[in-house]
Amino acid sequence: MSSVKTDFLSQELNQFAQTDVRGRVDLMGMGNNVISAVINSEVAEDVYSGDAVEILATSKGLPEVKPLTSSGNVFGFVRYNAKRVKLGAGDRVELAIDGAVMVMAASATINAGAEVAYDYATGLIKTAASSDKVIGIAIDAISADSTGRVMIKAFDRKAIS
Repeated sequence: MSSVKTDFLSQELNQFAQTDVRGRVDLMGMGNNVISAVINSEVAEDVYSGDAVEILATSKGLPEVKPLTSSGNVFGFVRYNAKRVKLGAGDRVELAIDGAVMVMAASATINAGAEVAYDYATGLIKTAASSDKVIGIAIDAISADSTGRVMIKAFDRKAIS
């Protein structure tokens, strides 16, 4: 059974032992590297916690973002929001940006310290191959179909093959 990015988002807020969720920011220090943004009003698809977004070239004021495609550059990742898991056009979001640590869902086993890549189609991460764009470094050893913490390294502008 393969992972689906929304599988990690359901839990009761009042349960005693909460499971970790995709998009939760962890290890926040003095510079927590979280900023506010708004999803572009023309976005048709749903946006979920942990999804990668890119900034629009015409953005002014509050950064305007849209879901990332394989041809764009990662600006940040949508932070987990317990009140609204599914977001859309015009919604305000918080983004974890370069240097933040976020819980991400993996499609395959990843070793701690390994560079990771983002799969734009599924929203899951994997160990980065030499042709992949590196989006971060795994802080935890992550087993397949589960979640773990990743330090975001989104501003590496290595071209996507």
